[in-house]
Amino acid sequence: MSPDDPAAGPQSPGPQSPGPQAPPPPESPQAPQAPAGAALATPMGGSPELSSVGKRFGEYCLELVLFVVTLGIGWLIWALVILGRGQSPAKQILNMRTIDADTGQVPSYGMMFVRDFLCKGLIGFVASITFIGLILYFWLTWDDKNQELWDKMVNTVVVEDPDGRLAPA
Repeated sequence: MSPDDPAAGPQSPGPQSPGPQAPPPPESPQAPQAPAGAALATPMGGSPELSSVGKRFGEYCLELVLFVVTLGIGWLIWALVILGRGQSPAKQILNMRTIDADTGQVPSYGMMFVRDFLCKGLIGFVASITFIGLILYFWLTWDDKNQELWDKMVNTVVVEDPDGRLAPA
């Protein structure tokens, strides 16, 4: 029987050269994640400087003074007017701004409201009823991005914005 004879039946293939290989699987469609502590990029380019722990604590003290001086009402009106710019009254005075940690843009008014009133309120409540809750206010002292727990809850960071270039259009 010859190998070309159809009556010979199936033949086992002999040594063959490798045929064309399948292409490697496509890359994952997800964008690569920046490592923790990496510089933040903004839509306009550049990377803003994170506000220091000392300046953040100074902001809290100034916030309290402004609240007392304006009897709370003035502070609340001021805060509601500028909340959509990623600022509180003290942040505005100190040229600081809250931005989204992923996009580098100012969060929406709604997200800022959740951060500044709901998340801070929840953490304030926990801190007021438990001693361990007080530790939550010092979270930024050991965080690599100087984030408070409420920043982590909505994925924001506080940065320096002395020339106002991060302000929403």
